[in-house]
Amino acid sequence: MAIKLIPGPRPGTEGGGPPPKASTASARPDAAPVPAVQDSATRGEVSDKARDAVAQRLARAFDQAVRLLHGGKNKEALIAWRKVLKLAPKLPEAHVNMGFTLLSLGRPEDARVFFNSAIMLRADQANAHYGLALALNQLHDTKGAIRAMRDYLRYTDPDDRYAEKARLLIRIWKQCSISGPMTASGAKKGSKDSR
Repeated sequence: MAIKLIPGPRPGTEGGGPPPKASTASARPDAAPVPAVQDSATRGEVSDKARDAVAQRLARAFDQAVRLLHGGKNKEALIAWRKVLKLAPKLPEAHVNMGFTLLSLGRPEDARVFFNSAIMLRADQANAHYGLALALNQLHDTKGAIRAMRDYLRYTDPDDRYAEKARLLIRIWKQCSISGPMTASGAKKGSKDSR
């Protein structure tokens, strides 16, 4: 399974502007949600210094979680993603990467929840649809997996490096849903050749 990591926010990226393409693996959110930090001197207004400090903590936590996941330290990554989500619960990229971490830990049902939450936060988050398709396939929901992978293809750039793999998975999943589950040898389960 290819895991598509989405790098995290950088300090100072909380300004406006068009959102990045969801399909690019190097995309960083332009509007990373930063939790409100109250400064008593400003009576409830968030100071620039406090906002920058939170943004820097978020960026460090996100980068650490990505490194752990990329390094195969999935249990540690799970803890790190929880920390990121505590700092920025509405950051779709964090939900997506938490989902991929859970998939790596063999927890497709939990992963499905995080992929769906990322989609609820940003419907065009292509990587969330890709991960959801993988999770649904592991949960034996082939029709749902095909739908989610089609959504991935709808939201991603046609030249995205995972687009061809997505089309291939759809063809494989369609074939499996037509012919039924297959054994490792390629024979249909229950047939004389599968015994």
